[in-house]
Amino acid sequence: MEEGKKELIHLLTWASENPELWSLICYDEHVEAEDCLAVMEKLEEEKLYQLIPVFMLRNGDSQAMEDAIQKLCLKKIVESWEKLSMEEINCEMKGMVLEAMEHLEKEIE
Repeated sequence: MEEGKKELIHLLTWASENPELWSLICYDEHVEAEDCLAVMEKLEEEKLYQLIPVFMLRNGDSQAMEDAIQKLCLKKIVESWEKLSMEEINCEMKGMVLEAMEHLEKEIE
């Protein structure tokens, strides 16, 4: 079976067997921090790694999850920027601002 199809079947099978967790990932408005951690661990156990960042961002309104996402992003920025010159860092930041502006312009149109 091709890899993408295998992963999709695994995901859908898991979702049908775990409707309460699937609901937490996709539909629930607010998930407590302890529940977030438990869901992330279940996803890891099932090797559904691609759903972990989706779940984290989906539940970013939780203060604990928002803090975790911000800390993770800052850590990754530092790791990435340690290898760059100040000129490259500034170029990257300006590029991200320009990209965000273009995205907003497209939304307005």
